[in-house]
Amino acid sequence: NLRFIKKVRKKGRGQVAGMVSVHAPFTASDELLRYAKTIASRYKVPITIQVSEGLVDLYHNLEHYGKRPVERLHEVGLLGKDTVLAHCVHLDDEELALIKDAGAKVAHVPVSDMLNGLGVAPIQKMQIMDIPVGLGSDGYPIDGFENLRITLLLHKVAHGGPRLIDEADVLEMATIRGAELYGLERELGSLEECKFGDVIIVDPSRAPTLLRPENAIKYIVNFARGSDVKTVIVGGRIIMRDRKVLTLDEEEVIKMSRARAKKLWQKLEIIRR
Repeated sequence: NLRFIKKVRKKGRGQVAGMVSVHAPFTASDELLRYAKTIASRYKVPITIQVSEGLVDLYHNLEHYGKRPVERLHEVGLLGKDTVLAHCVHLDDEELALIKDAGAKVAHVPVSDMLNGLGVAPIQKMQIMDIPVGLGSDGYPIDGFENLRITLLLHKVAHGGPRLIDEADVLEMATIRGAELYGLERELGSLEECKFGDVIIVDPSRAPTLLRPENAIKYIVNFARGSDVKTVIVGGRIIMRDRKVLTLDEEEVIKMSRARAKKLWQKLEIIRR
């Protein structure tokens, strides 16, 4: 992490930035957690860590440290305004209060939690407490629209109420709230003057009903798919038009990726032996 942060700093401000990432409390010593916080503070970058994703994190910390995961992070000084806690499925009210008091933030990754059968994070409680919550994926699923849709449906069924969360809530979690997690809300996350022109244009021709301004958000969350994205603009620059990427050779990238993946698997096989 430190090496990457320094490398990016040398190149000056761009679209890539570094941060400090720690796996989880149950795989990190107090010494490592304190060091990670020191580096994040020194270079003024965010720090992210997976917390209470599964019960193993909770039980490990109780057994070895006598504290719940967030309590331990608080005691070692890791919690702060630049701290992003991922998952946060198995938290009690005292831990939520510690997160709130520290100004820390939460990355909600419901589909990954579902994949591993871990439970549902109490994001309604977090939102009532004004704890910032953004939407992540933890690498699964690949389609961002699918992530929106499953998030909406999961919380409706988990809490037995169709109106506890709506499409606008989910879309905000994936855009402006996500930007807030990393202090980027003044630059990203919404279409406003003086912000980066980051835009995707979705082809509405396959919309199952008449598309109007008042139901556009419902359409995006309930029906849109990644394959519906027609044009992508980043920082005002068109990088995909009519589903054709303009900035690189897609076939070459896929070819290189497959070759690298093959080499990685070969290395893993050697390690296993």
